[in-house]
Amino acid sequence: MPRRKKKSTVFVIMPFSENGTDEHSHFLSIYTDYIKPTIEESEGVALRGDDIIEPGSITIDLIEHLANTDIVIADLTNLNPNVLYELGIRHSLVSKGTILILDESKTPNIPFDLSNYRVIKYKGDPQGLTHLKSELGKYFKQIASSINKSKSDNPVHDWLGKKVKKKREITEDFSTFEKSKDLNQKNTKLDIEGIVNEALEEAESDMIPKKLIAEAEDAVRGDRLIEFLECVKVFINLNTFQPTDSEFKDMYYLATRIDAGNRVIRAILEFGREIFPESSTLITPFVTYLAHSTEKDDRQRAKKIVENFFRIKQENSKTIIKDISVLGKNTHLLAIMLDAYHRDGQHEQAYEITSSLVEQFPENTIALRNHARAMNKLGKFSLEEVLEAYKKAINVEFPGDYSALWYGAALEEAGCLIDALEAHVYACSLDLDEPECFARLAKIISDIVQPRNLWRVNEMHRETPDFIDRETVIKCIMLAIDCPSHGASQKFLCEQAMRNIGLGNEELENRLDEVGELTRTDRRTFIEPLYERLKSHITTNTFIK
Repeated sequence: MPRRKKKSTVFVIMPFSENGTDEHSHFLSIYTDYIKPTIEESEGVALRGDDIIEPGSITIDLIEHLANTDIVIADLTNLNPNVLYELGIRHSLVSKGTILILDESKTPNIPFDLSNYRVIKYKGDPQGLTHLKSELGKYFKQIASSINKSKSDNPVHDWLGKKVKKKREITEDFSTFEKSKDLNQKNTKLDIEGIVNEALEEAESDMIPKKLIAEAEDAVRGDRLIEFLECVKVFINLNTFQPTDSEFKDMYYLATRIDAGNRVIRAILEFGREIFPESSTLITPFVTYLAHSTEKDDRQRAKKIVENFFRIKQENSKTIIKDISVLGKNTHLLAIMLDAYHRDGQHEQAYEITSSLVEQFPENTIALRNHARAMNKLGKFSLEEVLEAYKKAINVEFPGDYSALWYGAALEEAGCLIDALEAHVYACSLDLDEPECFARLAKIISDIVQPRNLWRVNEMHRETPDFIDRETVIKCIMLAIDCPSHGASQKFLCEQAMRNIGLGNEELENRLDEVGELTRTDRRTFIEPLYERLKSHITTNTFIK
């Protein structure tokens, strides 16, 4: 299990009064009913002055809390002298991590010296206190996640910063060359020390890319979106332990799995590409995102990136791949770009590109299946020719599961449902850990068991085997759910299959509880005999033992 981030400690300074007075009850209620629960809900630890001292006294313990606590919340209501004195101590000792709050119904104006700094204003009525809780929670999370990188939040350290800067400017102006060199050497040493200290702070707070990715992965597994987004926020703001391009790629894939939203997914990729503009690791996910975007400008950008990568040119009204040498392992990148071509209706250009591909790589399953798709989209080839082209994509030395899925989809579109079923089962056999294969298999079997169009079933080229039934659908759904990386698209397919056969969530949960977690061995045990019983000329490759 990944380690949890260290909880931030919060020290609250606010007015005290004699026990039994209305003022004492009021501020105690503000603390116990609003401030403390808000901090604890955000995984912080709250402490008030009267938890450690008697009211009215200033002790070593109090000063120690003001100096060493991560965050201090100061309630300026009534401009209480003790609160202002304690705030002055905090501002003198610590440059950041102080939150100011104020009940404006009791104290309309704050001191002039603090007027340029953020203050959470609230009113003592139910609506105002709800506002305090909401704003305090947001501000606390913001400060807690960036405490090591935030700027000064008080006038004392703002002035000190200017003073130090001015002193340095004067020193440099009037020093000799040798003195300037000595000063630069000293500053370099101080910079190194500062870097090490910052690294130490980030390490102690578990602000290291690998740990953040582990926490993000744990959040994805638990479907905890807010926790995942908090990990991303810290991840992209790291200073000392800057993430690598591979770590940006990992965070991107996690964002797609938890459905973090297009803007978040794009931000992760764009930021990674900004830091690593020449990274070959990030180009595939970046082009994938752009090629599948609903924005035409994004798809154009995807085409440009890949066209430049492969030096794709127009010659004599034909689209030619100039640099075949960079293909091989990069064929998938070209295939992603072809998605954008087809989405924009450029089927002719896609067909020309895939024709060049299969000429150079006649045994490449990615090239062959994309060529079959281009033939189908172009509309100039017969159904038999298109199906034969898809079949070639799986009759190679290293067939791909998605080649079999595409073949199955084409067979399903042609009304050959049992042939399509065979292709989908074969796809599962090619990757026993791919949830898309098992989810699509569940969906097509449910369409066969409970067809939407009875006439379509009557036109099937093969009889429905008697071993294909509702139980088979349920088994496929359970296997899909327990596949690694089971995501939103697979969940949608499984839900469609469940509706088709009238399977409710409660029944499915009971079945899952009965069998426990299903593994790759379970998927193999299910798929291998199923394929053997369906296998025909549709998929001629022998099942891989």
